[in-house]
Amino acid sequence: ILIDKDYIYATFWDHRKLAKSNDGGLTFKLIDFGLGPSFYQICMYNRNIGVGMSGSDIFMTTDGWENYDKVSTSFSSTYYNPIFINEHTVQFASDRANLIVLVNFDLIKKLWDLVYEFPKEVDFTFLDLKYTRNGFGFLAGLRRNGNGDRATDVMYQSTDYGKSWFKTIDQDVEPEWGFDNVSFNDTLNGFVTGQFGKIMMTNDGGK
Repeated sequence: ILIDKDYIYATFWDHRKLAKSNDGGLTFKLIDFGLGPSFYQICMYNRNIGVGMSGSDIFMTTDGWENYDKVSTSFSSTYYNPIFINEHTVQFASDRANLIVLVNFDLIKKLWDLVYEFPKEVDFTFLDLKYTRNGFGFLAGLRRNGNGDRATDVMYQSTDYGKSWFKTIDQDVEPEWGFDNVSFNDTLNGFVTGQFGKIMMTNDGGK
């Protein structure tokens, strides 16, 4: 995660550790959180405020991971795609009872609120979620199409920070493998990328 020209945070696939740089990547400090599942993803609101997801544990910091709190939960066994809604609220996805749900977690009260539950008939893999201002956001992923290990591109859009969603893309586009990442500079201009060098661009908010 690149916070600015000085601060960089990196995670490791098979270790519950973080690497922190405050000099633009010239040097890194290694922070070891001990035994447990690796940090699949971390999310930073700014240089200091951030969260990390490790299995059913949620790690939180307000001083750039020099110190942290940990909350062990029973809501789900795996959380992913954390993103800050505001300074004190982080939203993330989880698989619960074979459903994909979005949860808002209050970092101050350490309580969660179920924001959205995708219907059972919605069968897709959730890979990335990004919001711009005013609650405008995109959820990118894939849906297996039965053609070997290929998949269909899937994109959902929200205008209220995930309280409701509508599908904007669900189609086979060569090469068929789904979307990995989505990023928006503002409410109009954005990119989505996928495997095999797929790059798609919009200048009208995904229309």
